[in-house]
Amino acid sequence: MNFAVCDDEPNIVNHLSQIVTEYFNVPKLPVPNIFRFFSGEDLLSAELRYDLVFIDMQMKGINGVETIEELKRRQPNLLIIVVTDYPEYIDSAMNFSIFRYITKPIDETRIIKSLDKAMELLTKRSFKIKITDAVGSHLVPASSIIMIEYKNLLYIYTKEETFCVSDTFSYWKEHLSSFPFFYLSHRNYIINLNYVADYTFDEIILKAGKNVLKAKLTKRKNTEFERLIAKHLSRSY
Repeated sequence: MNFAVCDDEPNIVNHLSQIVTEYFNVPKLPVPNIFRFFSGEDLLSAELRYDLVFIDMQMKGINGVETIEELKRRQPNLLIIVVTDYPEYIDSAMNFSIFRYITKPIDETRIIKSLDKAMELLTKRSFKIKITDAVGSHLVPASSIIMIEYKNLLYIYTKEETFCVSDTFSYWKEHLSSFPFFYLSHRNYIINLNYVADYTFDEIILKAGKNVLKAKLTKRKNTEFERLIAKHLSRSY
């Protein structure tokens, strides 16, 4: 895994890097690659792919908002934890689905709790699910499933292909219940919240690259879904 820490204060970069290293060292887990940067320009120019980024909002040169905007353009589902002295940036940060927003001085307990949640999510994202259709069995990342639809037969839409399977809808409803980014929007639809592009009172539009899909939204779930998607966008699953 690749983690990045970006702040124009070297002591903050070193402190956060130390917390992350100890977080993995104590239970004797493999420590991720930790890349240290002291400006948004340096972080972006490295052109690496990251699993998790810690970043300040107010830095010399490109500020945190601009840096996050570009990072999210490159990696829409990137987990970003903002650690800053400037709470007034929180609204701007939330526009980019920040995973956590932590104000300085650094609270190690909050950092560790954020790492717990991040690792739980990263583990689920990398988890592969077996899909069996008429051709055979396929292992696909759970995160690549865009939507499941039942219409006489069960269809599983992923970023790469669509599978028609003989499983019951109830099976998949239970099978995906432990993943925080799946949602039962209708008795015949399960959607991945990461791909929601828009919605109306009775329909949800999902996009993954050139793939555009539509799922039904039960009218009585309108309010619940609005609250859920707002919360989801603020956490970026």
